[in-house]
Parts: sequence; structure tokens; C-alpha cells
Amino acid sequence: FVYNKTCKRGKYKYRDESGGRDMVKVYSINECPWCEKSKKYLKSRNVDFEEHNIELNDDDRDACYKLSGDLMVPVVTADDKAYVMGFDKAKLDELLGL
Repeated sequence: FVYNKTCKRGKYKYRDESGGRDMVKVYSINECPWCEKSKKYLKSRNVDFEEHNIELNDDDRDACYKLSGDLMVPVVTADDKAYVMGFDKAKLDELLGL
């Protein structure tokens, strides 16, 4: 299951209205093997993403908490609504429509 606050499961499209891709965000911390696995997997699928380290930036920490209600990482989102918590290839593929 992809955590999704506004869309029905499986309905989120990893595309904006112009046909381009939404920017994927990865919320992470230092020294996190699951965060590294998530970023490595996204790179292997040619997905551009922004990394947001919640240990280094209070605004990123607050945004992560607002999105997921937790500070567990990694958290991956493309629309700041639906997200995947933890590292799971199938859930990431579903979230991003890969």
C-alpha cells in the first residue's frame, strides 16, 4: 500500500499536467542504509530527486513530519501527499508509476 492522503490507491500519476515529471523528494538522515538503498534504486530507474536531510534542516524535518506524521525515514514523495515510508521497490514503483 502506498500511503496516500488525497488520491485513491494506484491513481497517482508521476506526471504533472504539462507532461513533465513532478520532483521526487527523499527525506533521509545521515548514516541510514535504507535511505541509501532508496536513493540508489531511484537512480537506477533514472528518477531525478531532491534529497532532504531531516538531521541537517529543521524545515525539512517539519515537512517530513507534516507529510507522514512521523520522523521515520526514508520517506519518498512526488506530490507532497502520497508517500512511501521505508525502502520497498514495489511501493516506489506504484507511487511513481514506473
